[in-house]
Amino acid sequence: PESNQEYFSDGISEELLNLFTKIPNLRVASRTSSFSFKNQDITIEEIGEKLNVSYVLEGSVRKSGEKLRITVQLIQIKNGAHIWSETYDHNFTDIFEIQDEIAEAVSEQLKIKLFIAESREKSINQEAYTLYLQAIYLLKENTEESITKAVNLIGQSIAIDANFAPAWTVYSRILYTVVIYSYKKQTPGVFLLAKQAALKAVQIDNNYAKAHAQLALINLLEWDTQGAQSNVDLAMNLNPNDSSIVGVAAYNLQLSGQLAAAATMLKNAIDLDPMNDIHYLNLGIVYLLLNRNAEAYQAITKYAYFHPDAVAQHAMMSHVLLAMERNEEALVEAQLEVNEYWKLSTMSFATFATGDTKRANQLLAQYIAEYGDSIPGHIASLYAFRGETDKAFEWLEMAYKKHDSGLLHIINFQTLRSLWDDPRWDPFLQKLKLPKGHWLIDKRTEG
Repeated sequence: PESNQEYFSDGISEELLNLFTKIPNLRVASRTSSFSFKNQDITIEEIGEKLNVSYVLEGSVRKSGEKLRITVQLIQIKNGAHIWSETYDHNFTDIFEIQDEIAEAVSEQLKIKLFIAESREKSINQEAYTLYLQAIYLLKENTEESITKAVNLIGQSIAIDANFAPAWTVYSRILYTVVIYSYKKQTPGVFLLAKQAALKAVQIDNNYAKAHAQLALINLLEWDTQGAQSNVDLAMNLNPNDSSIVGVAAYNLQLSGQLAAAATMLKNAIDLDPMNDIHYLNLGIVYLLLNRNAEAYQAITKYAYFHPDAVAQHAMMSHVLLAMERNEEALVEAQLEVNEYWKLSTMSFATFATGDTKRANQLLAQYIAEYGDSIPGHIASLYAFRGETDKAFEWLEMAYKKHDSGLLHIINFQTLRSLWDDPRWDPFLQKLKLPKGHWLIDKRTEG
């Protein structure tokens, strides 16, 4: 009633989505797509059409102390018929039981079978679960302030109840986010905590698919491609219909050089979650790596439509325009980038491409001074783009010695392609101990 429980209703909705995605052959619009219609003046029929679904499950949550009232109804899109509805009155401690009851009832209406794992917890401390849901809500905002608050809240949740695998998974994901966006400083302590949290989640519940997907992301930061593949396989076997897990599988394919397969996987993720903007950004990056520049442009444009001025959006579009030799437009896009790191990085590329060597050299010096110590692999990429091959290999070696977590990410960058024919290139890749066939962008056939 006070309209201050949005995080809680979001959490209930997401838990139900997670249950439905486990049903074989049932296509479920994922969280981002479903939640994109919140607070909009739009009919259920329009929602069903935009999501390309046959049914919509909607409801409301009232929470007062330990008392919950959840009202749910299932609507058939083709005729707008309300084919089932129910109201659940329970104590908070029965929260998982309520979710299971709703999922089973909907499954019965759809004439499908839902198998709920016997190991699923049936109770959780109310305060711990509330803090967990609040942390997820803040993680989705993905600002420096919200991430700081989320770390604190999920830490409190785990301190109260340390046996809830989803909480440890979220803790790992929040810390992982801190690591990958810490461009100016090394974060080994934070990374270690992120890894320990993911391992703890798997230890508590080895059948929790998102824990394995999160551990795969940690593996990739460690260059542990074998571990990443193993965890991706486990996550996909446990829940192949979860868009976020499919996205991780696609990222693993991208970093292992299997770019065509990554593009296919990302299109599958988009089918599951068509309103999730990050899938379009990642698809644009993969298309760029495949030299499919027109398709990359379309995908990044789609991302910009959903999420204008997002971090790295203008930077990625700038790189697409550079690949299309539209250098002046690329410089304009670089100047529009909202993130400090990505703006300086992309300006360094685009300014050099437009022929302003003096300004490009100034930007390069600033780039090295501010970020060279933390992400040397990206400096190597810029030197390769400038045609300074020896400098590029010098910085690649530095990235190798520092175990630059972003090194796998840049290996297939189009900016490094000037190094492919250098006799030092293949030995460098082999030194990374990548699996055979990692660099599947064939320099003779991909163009």
